[in-house]
Amino acid sequence: MVHYIYSRYEVISTNNGGTSKTKATTTTLISSVSQLSEVKNGKKMAENPAAIRFGITGCADIARKVARAIKLAPNATLYAIASRSIDKARKFAADGGLSGAVKIYGSYDQLLDDPCVDAVYMPLPTSLHLHWAVLAARKKKHLLLEKPTALDVSELDQILEACESNGVQFMDGSMWLHHPRTAKLKDLISDPKLFGQIDIIRSTSTMPGTQDFLESNIRVNANLDALGALGDIGWYCIGAILWAKDYKLPTVVNALPDVLKNSAGVILSCSASIHWEPADKTVATIHFSFLSHSSMDLAMTGSNGSMHCNDYIIPCQENSASFDFTSGATFVELHIGWNAKPGEVTVISELPQEALMVQEFARNAEDIRKFGKRPDSKWPEISRKTQLVLDAVKKSIDLGCKPVKFKPLPSTLKWLAKSGKLDEALRLIESSPSKLTATQSDIEAYSLLLHTCISRRSLEHGQRLYLQLLLSDDRGENGILLRNPTLKSKLITLYSVCGRVDDARSVFYDGVEDGQMPESVWVAMAIGYLRNGFLVEALIVYCDMLSRLVLPGNFAFSMALKACAELSELRVGRAVHAQIVKSSEEPDQVVSNALLRLYAENGCFVDVFKVFDTMPERNVVSWNSLIASFAQRDQVFQSLDCFRRMQGQGMGFSWVTLTTILPVCARMTALHFGKEIHAQIVKSTKRPDVPVLNSLVDMYAKSGAIDYCKRVFDGMQSKDLTSWNTVLAGYASNGFMEEGMKLFAQMVESGIRPDGVTFIALLSGCSHAGLTDEGQSLFSKMKEGYGVSPTFEHYACLVDMLGRAGRIKEALDIVENMPMKPTGSIWGSLLNSCRLQGNVSLAERAAMELFELERHNPGNYVMLSNIYANAGMWEGVNRVRELMKDRGIKKEAGCSWIQIKNKIHTFVAGGSFEFRNSTEFKKVWSELMDAMEEVGYNTDTSVVLHDVNEQTKAMWVCGHSERIALTFALVHTAARMPIRITKNLRICADCHSWVKIVSMVTGREIVLRDTNRFHHFKGGACSCKDYCQT
Repeated sequence: MVHYIYSRYEVISTNNGGTSKTKATTTTLISSVSQLSEVKNGKKMAENPAAIRFGITGCADIARKVARAIKLAPNATLYAIASRSIDKARKFAADGGLSGAVKIYGSYDQLLDDPCVDAVYMPLPTSLHLHWAVLAARKKKHLLLEKPTALDVSELDQILEACESNGVQFMDGSMWLHHPRTAKLKDLISDPKLFGQIDIIRSTSTMPGTQDFLESNIRVNANLDALGALGDIGWYCIGAILWAKDYKLPTVVNALPDVLKNSAGVILSCSASIHWEPADKTVATIHFSFLSHSSMDLAMTGSNGSMHCNDYIIPCQENSASFDFTSGATFVELHIGWNAKPGEVTVISELPQEALMVQEFARNAEDIRKFGKRPDSKWPEISRKTQLVLDAVKKSIDLGCKPVKFKPLPSTLKWLAKSGKLDEALRLIESSPSKLTATQSDIEAYSLLLHTCISRRSLEHGQRLYLQLLLSDDRGENGILLRNPTLKSKLITLYSVCGRVDDARSVFYDGVEDGQMPESVWVAMAIGYLRNGFLVEALIVYCDMLSRLVLPGNFAFSMALKACAELSELRVGRAVHAQIVKSSEEPDQVVSNALLRLYAENGCFVDVFKVFDTMPERNVVSWNSLIASFAQRDQVFQSLDCFRRMQGQGMGFSWVTLTTILPVCARMTALHFGKEIHAQIVKSTKRPDVPVLNSLVDMYAKSGAIDYCKRVFDGMQSKDLTSWNTVLAGYASNGFMEEGMKLFAQMVESGIRPDGVTFIALLSGCSHAGLTDEGQSLFSKMKEGYGVSPTFEHYACLVDMLGRAGRIKEALDIVENMPMKPTGSIWGSLLNSCRLQGNVSLAERAAMELFELERHNPGNYVMLSNIYANAGMWEGVNRVRELMKDRGIKKEAGCSWIQIKNKIHTFVAGGSFEFRNSTEFKKVWSELMDAMEEVGYNTDTSVVLHDVNEQTKAMWVCGHSERIALTFALVHTAARMPIRITKNLRICADCHSWVKIVSMVTGREIVLRDTNRFHHFKGGACSCKDYCQT
């Protein structure tokens, strides 16, 4: 922690010929005494287990300083040292007291291959930077690179590109920028009253090179550090000038004719002047030399003040740094003196500047690792601008000290585009429009600029560039830039992603009749249509392209297949498939995946498997399509098996994979599989998006693990309406409506506006929990309180709610007077209410409606048959069965399944003879029946709705699938382990009573999910409070 205290110095200013003393306040930054003491003793205050682990490649003298800095930084630790000589690396470690504390490597490659190394400090000779810095970035190591960063900006751009593409932080080793004195300096020179506008800047860095230094040091070796003093200490001078000007690039750089070089042509000493545009009157001079006494001066004069620092690169004292500052100083009367002496401003730092540099760098690296942030672009930008000016000084020297003018070089435009600095890039182009050329390098720069506009959806910047391209056409460039297919495609894409289809079409048709437009432009326009929902137009463009004899490639094929899939145009899609087969170009994975999607979404699963089996290579998207195909066909076991095969082949997964497979786990109540997927999400280096977490919440809710469901929900940093609705539905189906109503209140208080799905969950939960009054109140508030108009589903819930409560007449009134024609779900709710209340006549009316609306739904026929059977009307039962036979409708067999370890076991009512005849089953069953008799349980044969004798009825009840599954679980799981069973039909009243008793006599928690809801059995009670059986 840095603390602030205030000290005062006097500034004397002259006012109307007199003198007056005014007090100006400066800031001294100090740390606590204990922290200073620990720093002085070279100790780190506390070892941070999450610290960034540094490796050092090279054992130069500067590396010793940075090694100490890493030890002092609280969020960094020195992990490894590498040298081309392992003996040299060992000596380096021994001299620094690091033996045994760090890993020692005899090559840079070994260190970069170490997965435990997070970041690399690289103090190698400049000529080696490009190779090793790029390699470090590709190995995902954050890069702290000693200055000068490269021999020229083209090399640095390759390094920065590697860092950017691999998501690692870059920073150069300019330590002085991190000292708190530097920030205080910036505050004062930025104050318009105290300092005013900057007029003059002077920066000097010199050192006395010994004879040995000048003959053998690597900094004067043309093969190792060809920039010499310019790169080694001139870097500081240039950096200080740019820092003072807020990194505004100059317009002219001129080396002065005092250049001295050694016999190899390496610069030993030089001066230069730096100028900005005429409106900016600042003039800067720099001087750097290996041939002078040591100096590190930075002086600035402004319109109201001046500043001088004589040790800006390395403070004279490690923990205390000063500079002189004067404001409003003038001569006294007769010019015999000054009215003010420079005030000394002292800044005390808690850490040396090199440790603060490491700390800042490690903080950036930690943000990337922990929070998924992008690397801080400030530091690469500072390095690149410093390198640009350094290159200009070098160029001026090479030209015989002639002035060098800055202009919008393609490399600068590329860098600005990559950094997202679109305003600055466009200003460069607009300031010199005559410089727009059609060289390959320029076109690459404009293309990258348009690409950044597309990714940021910045229509304004794209239009500004388009205007400049149009103006270049007017200046007689013969439209060469606008005819370039790359730029044309990018412009079409920009307009289409911004929803400006007409503008995209205008760019496309400008020149289309020339007959020279390549496939890429046609496809860009087709994708633009596709992106904006004009699917037919996209296919028309594809056909127009074919009619002009432009051969389609994979890019065009994938677009056409996507349009066909979304239009369900199977016939056209098959025609495109035929073109793919005939094409000389082998289909890539994108095309194969598009074919998989086309056939999957049109239900052609035989074709899906054929395409998948013939793919030479498969990626995550391919597997996702196959898994989705199985899921769409309700082949849930195959879906899970496919996912396991995918993982077994090391394919990994995407978030789309998980949002496909988690609902499969939810449907099967495959909690163990779901937990395995959750573990993979936790282990992933990427942060899961909201849809993935919603799928995870849904899986837990539909697996009866409502505690896990709520835990994941509470841990979500970002929630959408689906997140809230999923948990509400989980509470409703699991019978925890008290918690559900509390969550709904919390949702409303959080400003989340409920929708129709919200109220379906709430009304359904109230229906199954017997909260009729609360449910009616919610229904009445939907429209007026929340602006949600009731739909069929809401009326179905209301009818079901009233019917379960025995208010059958009110339920019928709702059906007869609702504002829309009742649907099958509403008549189904009424029929179920008739079952619960034994109302045969109303049941017959509801069933007749259902037999017309849902002619082939066996559940409606079975329910009416059961109602007849409960009433002893066996003729009615026979009539329904005959009707089902005539219509070819079969009753769905009762089926239950459980997951034990990694296997799902399925049981059918009356089946599993081998298990039921086993010794294990008979033993457990006998123990259960004895326990049942002790508590007075007798089989309720009334649940068997067949005209058979009581003995047969009792045998049939005992053969229900959930009883077999539960007994199997008791045999094959450890005592006290929870048991989870899923059934495809509603649990009967007798099985409900039986499972309650089993939970009591075995001490097991049993979670049973039937077709309606979850039942949580524990200690002889059920979460439904037996309301579901009324």
